[in-house]
Amino acid sequence: MKILLISLIVFFTLTAEAQRTVVDLNGTWEFDRTEKAFPPKKFTRTIPVPGLIHLAEPRIDDYDIWFKRPETTETKQAHGVYDIDYVPKYNWYKKILQIDKEHAGKEILLRIRKSQYVTQVYINGIDVSTSIECYTPIEIPISRAVKFGEENEILIKVGDRYWLPPHAAGSTDKEKEHYLPGIWDDVELIVSGKVQVNNTLLLPDAGNGKVKAKIRLRSYFPQQIMYGDPKFDKVALKVEVFEKNSGKKTGEGILENIEARREHFTVAEVDIDISDPHLWSPDDPFLYHTKTTVLLNNEAIDVQEDQFGLRDFERRGKYFYLNDKKILLRGTNITLQRFFKDPDCSNLAWDPEWVKKLII
Repeated sequence: MKILLISLIVFFTLTAEAQRTVVDLNGTWEFDRTEKAFPPKKFTRTIPVPGLIHLAEPRIDDYDIWFKRPETTETKQAHGVYDIDYVPKYNWYKKILQIDKEHAGKEILLRIRKSQYVTQVYINGIDVSTSIECYTPIEIPISRAVKFGEENEILIKVGDRYWLPPHAAGSTDKEKEHYLPGIWDDVELIVSGKVQVNNTLLLPDAGNGKVKAKIRLRSYFPQQIMYGDPKFDKVALKVEVFEKNSGKKTGEGILENIEARREHFTVAEVDIDISDPHLWSPDDPFLYHTKTTVLLNNEAIDVQEDQFGLRDFERRGKYFYLNDKKILLRGTNITLQRFFKDPDCSNLAWDPEWVKKLII
């Protein structure tokens, strides 16, 4: 099979007025593997992101080891995670993208929503982060390594389960033989101001028609180095609540003079009254939409949007109650990591229509 490899380049333009822009980096990346922790001199494969390494084209050399089809039944009481029948390798992902020079001075964040196992990121040859997270997002500030107005190389090295340190959450399953590595969730680039909404927690209080918004801010201003340098920056937060479908504004909370600690996280919270509250239930899944804005010197520097349902859920004895009414919970779980070792799994786990059909 002849394969023409073309350097994968992504061009994007961000509007100057945007407080936050999220650039989707999913799609086809260049890919290859090495036995040593040095990048390949030449990339000979491509791979979809998100996915796992079995989706690389052409196939990885030891594909048949990862996906064995025994001709006879094999019986084993348990399998040890370090009992491997292959040579562990480093998996390299590469993408080239250009960022406009007008965005110099803004904060550029690379977010890998999930990657397993042991992930190291290089931007233009600069080592910007290493992470052992496998099931939670990896968020990496990369501004210091970005070349604005030029092409930038993103190089991501993903290790093998065999190298994952014992204190990391890496899924140890005695009935599972192979653990496929790879970037298995969305990858995106976030451009914003220097103080950013890192996370929001929306806690509904349906009985009182309120929602408590707990906001975690992340400041990317440099920490104090010289005596007299500032340690904090005063910012304001505005949290607006809208009905998701109609867009009608139903509430607002404002916090002023929040001291956002530089190069650190700061948590703030605000209670918001909702006018004419509409409760959520399985029969009436009514949703609200929130818009959280960070203001520095009265200028919006970041905006994050979320959604929530206004409902109260609690346990009383051995029963659960939703909005003060007893509700029976029925459900199951999916052994996703075991599914990945199925020779026929392909990319089904990342096919929204297939997943929706499976769950329904």
